[in-house]
Amino acid sequence: MTSALAVFGIGVLAAASFGIADFFGARASKNLGPVTAVFFVQSTGTLAYALWYVLFTDGMPAMAPSGWAYAVGGGVLMGAGMCTLYLAFDIGPVSLASPLSAAYPLVTTVVGVAFFHAELSVAECIAIAVIVVGIMAAAGLFNVDRTERKLSTGPALALLTTALWGFGYPLVGQAIDQSGWQTVTLIQFVTMVPVIGFVLVTRRRRELVTRTLVLETLRNPYVLAAGVLQMLAVLAINVGFGLGQASGTLVVATSAAYPVITMLLALRHFEEHASKIALAGAGLSIAGVLALHAL
Repeated sequence: MTSALAVFGIGVLAAASFGIADFFGARASKNLGPVTAVFFVQSTGTLAYALWYVLFTDGMPAMAPSGWAYAVGGGVLMGAGMCTLYLAFDIGPVSLASPLSAAYPLVTTVVGVAFFHAELSVAECIAIAVIVVGIMAAAGLFNVDRTERKLSTGPALALLTTALWGFGYPLVGQAIDQSGWQTVTLIQFVTMVPVIGFVLVTRRRRELVTRTLVLETLRNPYVLAAGVLQMLAVLAINVGFGLGQASGTLVVATSAAYPVITMLLALRHFEEHASKIALAGAGLSIAGVLALHAL
């Protein structure tokens, strides 16, 4: 398998995992609350990865202070971004929150090129922009009435997600350059859980976590599936960064096509309908992904 084909395959795996995880996570959050759902989804993924790490690696190697700083900093930003994403979906409108939160590859590209010397051609940057525009169309941004296109709380949180993830991914990528993806991924996951837990504590009056709720959550198949898939998606992205900062940036761009997968699942299982513009946007984003890896 060539390096370019490997990057493409890793990106598709990340997009598919994110898309299906969000579908399951959305179903779980209906009964649990947005941050409660995120907390248990992330905890499930963290436990699954930690088990793999203990069984199949040689343990945690020595890491430079800068590696720790990048890994923990990226984990904090990613954990905060997970909270703002689910809160944006909860507050709505989802038709704006979904496409706005999926624009993070643009930030990742700028940060990677400007600060971490990722080398991308002009054509690759254009392809990334095409992917983001296609995602916005697929998610319904261009079908929203102009009166709804205002920066209310939901869209503002979605934009905050874009910024948090856009800066978080390059930090994690830099840590992986120094210390490898296996250990950095563990640090990232372990860091994300208390960050989400802190946000959950601040919302304890709105999302009260009881013993009964915890037991119900541990038996919820949607939470378990979303947690494992979320873990696989982040793992795929980190493996991409293990191939280099530019490769990681391309994997992140490909992974941003996940709203298209979520939309297709919703059309099939929630009996929703998509406009021609949304379907065209889905096709455009897929074309952008193919062009990105053909350039």
